[in-house]
Amino acid sequence: MKDKELSYEESFVLINKMINTAKNNLHDSGIGPMLWGIVIPVCSIETFLEIKEVITLPFSIWFLTVIALIIQVYVSIKQSKNRKAIHYDDVAINLIWMVFGIGIGMIVWINSAVFNELNILQSDFFSITGKKAAFHFSEFTSAYFLLWYGFPGIITGGIKKFKPMLIGGIICWVLSIVTLYTHVANDMLLVAIGAIAAWLIPGIILRRKYSILNQKVHV
Repeated sequence: MKDKELSYEESFVLINKMINTAKNNLHDSGIGPMLWGIVIPVCSIETFLEIKEVITLPFSIWFLTVIALIIQVYVSIKQSKNRKAIHYDDVAINLIWMVFGIGIGMIVWINSAVFNELNILQSDFFSITGKKAAFHFSEFTSAYFLLWYGFPGIITGGIKKFKPMLIGGIICWVLSIVTLYTHVANDMLLVAIGAIAAWLIPGIILRRKYSILNQKVHV
């Protein structure tokens, strides 16, 4: 009977330790991956619709990524204050996701500047030659976006031994190569698929596991 009681107590301590490790952690709770797994597909699908001339917005939808980054930073800082246990793995992974978010914002900003300059050059080229430029920078941007998208998933999935996120990151890398040979409109759909595979689906799985652990601790 004593052994059983000790076993129950040890089980409770173990579960509680797992919760304290995962509690208020953006990647373990699924919040971070789900955030990006929603924002990126929304931006990609809207861009696809703009290319198809279905809708037109007066601003770049991709600046939503800046808002997502602000949300991630705010939530991360707020939750880190309540975290009871901080492990080196968690510090490293949180930093990876933070750098990833900042990187997306920087890529969007750089792309915007490059597109503005290229539009001027292409306009001058057309006025001089009467021909449209054969090279379109937009046809290649999805490739390095997807390459960048794969990094946090592969690293996080590898460190945490979480296969859905690892596989999702690899899918992003495969799609990165595929976009080199597809039309820019289809590239946007591939970006959406990559984000859903790398973040949204793994994020939902993590969120469910996190909720189950929380329920066990409070039983």
